[in-house]
Amino acid sequence: MMHHRLLQLLARNRRLHIAPRMRGAAVVVLALLIVGVSGQLPLWDPYVWGGQPLHGQVQPGAAYPLNWLLFSIPQRDGFLRYGVLDWYFVVLHILAASFAYLLARGLGASRMASILGGLIFSLGGYLGRADWPQMMNSALWTPLVLLSVFRAGFGSRPFTAAALGGLALGLAFLSGHHQVPIFLSIAAGLLWLALLLREGIFRPRIALAAGVFFAVAGLIAAVQILPSIEYGREAVRWIGLDQPASWQDPVPYQVHESFASHPHRLLGLVLPDIFDHYDHFVGFVGMLLVVLGVAASVQRWETRALLALGVLALLIAMGGFTPFHGILYALVPMVEKARNPAAVSALFSVAAAALAALGFDAIRRRELFAHWGTAAKVLVAIGAALFLLGFWLYKSSSGTFPTDDRFHIAALCCLLLAGLLAAWQRNLVSARWFSAALLVLLLVELSVSALLPFPSKYDAKRPGAYRKRFDFVEIADFVRQLPGFQRGQVDSNAIGIALGDLHQIPMFEGYTASVPTAIWDLGMSQRRVLELYGVRVWVGRQPLYDGQQVVREFPDGFKAWELEGVFPRAWIARQTVSFPSMASFRSQFDTGALADLRIAPFVGDAPDLPSCADADAPGGSVTIQDYRMNSVRLQASTPCGGLVILSDNAFPGWRAFVDGKEAAIHQPYSSLRGVVVQPGEHRIEMQYQPTSVWLGGLLSILGLLLAATVSILERRLPWLAESAMLDASPAETLGD
Repeated sequence: MMHHRLLQLLARNRRLHIAPRMRGAAVVVLALLIVGVSGQLPLWDPYVWGGQPLHGQVQPGAAYPLNWLLFSIPQRDGFLRYGVLDWYFVVLHILAASFAYLLARGLGASRMASILGGLIFSLGGYLGRADWPQMMNSALWTPLVLLSVFRAGFGSRPFTAAALGGLALGLAFLSGHHQVPIFLSIAAGLLWLALLLREGIFRPRIALAAGVFFAVAGLIAAVQILPSIEYGREAVRWIGLDQPASWQDPVPYQVHESFASHPHRLLGLVLPDIFDHYDHFVGFVGMLLVVLGVAASVQRWETRALLALGVLALLIAMGGFTPFHGILYALVPMVEKARNPAAVSALFSVAAAALAALGFDAIRRRELFAHWGTAAKVLVAIGAALFLLGFWLYKSSSGTFPTDDRFHIAALCCLLLAGLLAAWQRNLVSARWFSAALLVLLLVELSVSALLPFPSKYDAKRPGAYRKRFDFVEIADFVRQLPGFQRGQVDSNAIGIALGDLHQIPMFEGYTASVPTAIWDLGMSQRRVLELYGVRVWVGRQPLYDGQQVVREFPDGFKAWELEGVFPRAWIARQTVSFPSMASFRSQFDTGALADLRIAPFVGDAPDLPSCADADAPGGSVTIQDYRMNSVRLQASTPCGGLVILSDNAFPGWRAFVDGKEAAIHQPYSSLRGVVVQPGEHRIEMQYQPTSVWLGGLLSILGLLLAATVSILERRLPWLAESAMLDASPAETLGD
């Protein structure tokens, strides 16, 4: 997984680790401490496919505060310990539960009910089955966003609430994935619109609060959004089709349909492990509480809003099976980039959690008392039917059950819930015992789904990244010792981990969702590209090409096979040649006709090189003296001058300095970096200084200042502190 790939990359040594995540008030201070100690903020990943930006790829979550804190934890042998990653997951679930707790409390639920709601959000539905950290992080801020909108509409400090909600939404965009934040932004927009036009009355203060909300969110997210836009325009992304798509290409609707949730998966609301891509399981206990919560408080605006949000999320998750997702795809910008409609189930999960909390209080107050007997009978019927269905499946399958026992756990929980309701209706248990029993039953039901994706470390079939972390150290050490920073490539199907990022070695491979367009247009993995990028060895059980020689053998049948005709990582060209188009360049490059290192091919205009009286004079020599994430230092010596070429990807934001003076970076071979030098000895330094990151960081700090300013002004100016919903009744007003 990409996020795990960069967890290891950025945590590999103390100097590189903390740079990845940048933002939030406390995080800005932390960033300053980190930069002061390490002197380097990782912005560029040089260990995959010739190098590409970290922030722009989005999924590394390189600007996310919680990841910064993760990488500040002491390491073992240069790596984050798996125990740390385990606790990271635990912390994310605790945060999610805490945020859902705050939402429920803001809606007026009791402490016990709010705890229950937090557990449903954290352990059920979307978060209960999510095992990618960036997916979890993108969703856990959802309760705070919804709470802020409700507080802005019915609370006493609407602008502060709006600013804090914008902060939460901005943090969601920093998390490492865009799908849930895009859907969350749409949901927030619909809620603001509903508040704005509530009862047909336009409310200017609500409009101003909504403006504060989206302004803060946009500014906070800028440190991620600006690099993403820059990278997106210069990259291609795999979207589920045979060929990747560029930024200008909308993701076809057929891709969205392939990631949609089928209607029959609605059974997964109460039965475990019935879902497509993202889960929406809350169990029989959770669904009963949701229904009771809606029935008991449907007169409240917030309840109706949560109900509408939850139902709409389920309908949108079905993609083309309903018209709602298609309308969003056609009308709302960026929805086409969120190719997985099922991700919107995160919004259902938080709505269900909040409504269940209200339902828990309703059942403890014995509201809707007359219907409990009917509910218990229905639950008994469902539980019995599930057991009979399980028995039939067992008998019809020759004594082997075709699925796992979680099916029967759901049936058992259904029957126990019916018994608990009947006991509570007949006053056979106290309120305290009833609450405890219901909470335990909920946890039992949620656990049958939430624990499924996480295998034991003793399981021989556990995912390869867990099993193989140290299995390939010998291969990594071998590649690291290749002369001249030459690269290696591995059989990713056999090895299954991003070796370059994991061990910080120059590799020409990696688990990425995208690559720069220039290297894709060049042919990426074809033999001439491997030669151009200095890939000296291929590691696998079989050779990559016929005639390769084995230069090293490793355990488990892996061998290092040498590639012939490989270019050095840096060299000096004396001449240039121009091609009018990429097609004409490829027609020569692919056949090996451009293998002369003295001639640098360009697509389009080529730079002028210093002339030399001696046409046969050697081009000179160049060595890589220092190779870091954000910078490379070269030492060149040339009698006639020329173009110093480094076989790393060119990209906006790279700057070159020759003997301390800035020089233009050119793109020989359409994708590499080259600098013109005059005759003599030269020190060349290339530095990655992306304007998009620094400008985005500045805007993010402005977002924090705006949120703080709004809060201070609202405290000091009484007329701003009035409720934005002047006609809200005391029963409707959320407490602060």
